[in-house]
Amino acid sequence: MNRKRAHVGLFLALLVVVSSASFVAVTAQQSPATASTDWSSDRADSGRTGSTNDSGPAPYATGDWNTSFDARAESVPAVANGTAYVSVTTDADLPATGRVVAYDTESGEKQWTSEKVGAATGSPAVADGTVYVSTRGTHHDDYEDNGGLYALDAETGEIKWRAKSAPRGDPIVHDGIVYVGSTAYDAETGEKLWYSSKTIIGVVGDTAYAQNGSTVAAMDADNGSVKWSRSMPTTADAHDVDGAVTNEHVFLTIETDGDTQPIYALSADDGSVDWKRSVPREGNEHENLISAPAVNDGAVYVTTRGDEGTVYALAADTGDEQWTYETPANHLSAPSVGNETVYVGGRYFSKLEDTGDTVRPAVPAVYALDANDGEERWNYSVREAGSLVAYSPAVADGRAYVTVREWNGIYSDESQLYALESSDEKPSHNHQVAEDKPEEPQVTIETSPKDAENRTFEKNQIVVLRANASTAENDEIVRYEWDIDGDGEYEKSGKQIEVSTDACGEQTITVRVVDDDRLTGEDSVTLTRR
Repeated sequence: MNRKRAHVGLFLALLVVVSSASFVAVTAQQSPATASTDWSSDRADSGRTGSTNDSGPAPYATGDWNTSFDARAESVPAVANGTAYVSVTTDADLPATGRVVAYDTESGEKQWTSEKVGAATGSPAVADGTVYVSTRGTHHDDYEDNGGLYALDAETGEIKWRAKSAPRGDPIVHDGIVYVGSTAYDAETGEKLWYSSKTIIGVVGDTAYAQNGSTVAAMDADNGSVKWSRSMPTTADAHDVDGAVTNEHVFLTIETDGDTQPIYALSADDGSVDWKRSVPREGNEHENLISAPAVNDGAVYVTTRGDEGTVYALAADTGDEQWTYETPANHLSAPSVGNETVYVGGRYFSKLEDTGDTVRPAVPAVYALDANDGEERWNYSVREAGSLVAYSPAVADGRAYVTVREWNGIYSDESQLYALESSDEKPSHNHQVAEDKPEEPQVTIETSPKDAENRTFEKNQIVVLRANASTAENDEIVRYEWDIDGDGEYEKSGKQIEVSTDACGEQTITVRVVDDDRLTGEDSVTLTRR
């Protein structure tokens, strides 16, 4: 069964302190940009913390509803007020096209589709009854007719306004302003308010934070004036930067070509480095991904990708490692956090039992981990989706909304959206990720009197049958079922039963046990009557 490998309190040797002298005292609670139960944009809120006050499926997950697209869903849906909004684009057949689709979160029923926008370049964002989506035109229309930033009515999908020649990216909406790329727009009218040479990574309070690979800056959210600017604390081999912002810190994860991937916490007050940690690079030169950070309740969560995936939890105020968790699935997107649970999506390659060779295709997989200690709560494999990848779950309304699509959309525009809901039962084996061949439960029948199979009974004698079962660690037997007359139907239940020898000749009795992975084991005993 699944090997649970949460390492709590282990400080990896490769996690190094670079600027311990610059540590500052801050509160352990890292306040997100907003306190919401919606997942209103790509990383949940305007600080792009990837966290929410809402809960996902518990204690286990099961499929609720799903839908397929003949296009590529861009990142995760935005979920607000009982509606999930998905932006999609097609590239396989030029000219590229796109649309935004709205679904009822309870039923999965399509509410509306807007096909008057261009090819989406990121997830939508929702605020105050409006859906914002960044799109691009194509060479077919000279990149003009459809591209830009669109504002759509959240109830109908009708276009409210369009800002042409807008930057591409995932919109951030905060206090009446839409930020996309390096530009700020009035959320009501689409009027351009200000422009920066840096990409905006998060907005908290009256400050927008941005970076351009060489500098990090804090700017007035209303007019773009610079409050402070710092050189980017990284090396020349850095080639991708992601961030999340709280009231206290600007957190940065930086992909490099080196053996480790750095994580920085900058003071939100002046940009000084409060701490730095590095996590090991996993995989080969083509697999050096460290995810964007997720921040919640005093902790920072990141994932790395190799043949397997690793989730790291670090203290937000010091960078000290709290726990790590390794999974057989590799993670291709950032973690999400909701109500003390960390969710990660990825793909899992099964392996041949004898050789250990990887077997394709992969299957999408989602993990839910306890945010306090990294223990696995559940995993769910979306096998119906085929050879696709599960991206960062959006957590809202007690569900996890998971986009699955082909990695980077290189070969296929196919994608799907799955809504996972709560279940009291573990997913079936076909919907779990298991590192090893599943261990079926074992059962034997104990009789009273002893050695009943070697005896011959008189009519109407009572024989007591007791099932002694065992199963894999962390699993449990949930049902004992007995077939008394050998007809394949299970007439009795319970760990122990009594049978009467009222049938002439031989009577075969079979017990079947079922564990919480829905795996079964059987044993039989034959009684003989004169």
